[in-house]
Amino acid sequence: MPEKTQCTIQVFKVHTLREMQEAWRIRNVVFVQGQGISLEGELDGLDDQADHWLAFCTTHGPVGTIRLVEHAAQEGTCKFGRLAVLPSHRGTGVGKALMRAMHDVTEVQGRYRTIMCHAQQDKIGFYQSLGYELLPGDTFYQERIPHRKMRKLILSQVDKSI
Repeated sequence: MPEKTQCTIQVFKVHTLREMQEAWRIRNVVFVQGQGISLEGELDGLDDQADHWLAFCTTHGPVGTIRLVEHAAQEGTCKFGRLAVLPSHRGTGVGKALMRAMHDVTEVQGRYRTIMCHAQQDKIGFYQSLGYELLPGDTFYQERIPHRKMRKLILSQVDKSI
């Protein structure tokens, strides 16, 4: 098994086209090249409506990304997705750092009560370790990859002060 790259990770919100291009590059490596997802399936038209974060390794540059989209059909609900970490940095805490950054923003904003996701079946344990629960329902397939719906109920900063 190859040795994992260790470095200090910094996560920040994407604000520029250059940063968004780095997010797309990482997603292309992970989803299109790595998992065989079609480019059309990866670029689903939701990026313009989403908040995005990048994880930077102090020695290797951008190594991970995640996005968050408001769930139009359910008030107070958002959906994260496109959590992608380069293979060289998996298992080093990058995914958790991205999730924490996204959770911190949703709690401070106080706009959302529920975060949803379509979890790839082999990632369910990771999301459960972060407080997500499986929703009732069967496994479904997106781009030939088995998924399950999950959610996390969140408390805003206002809720925590009561």
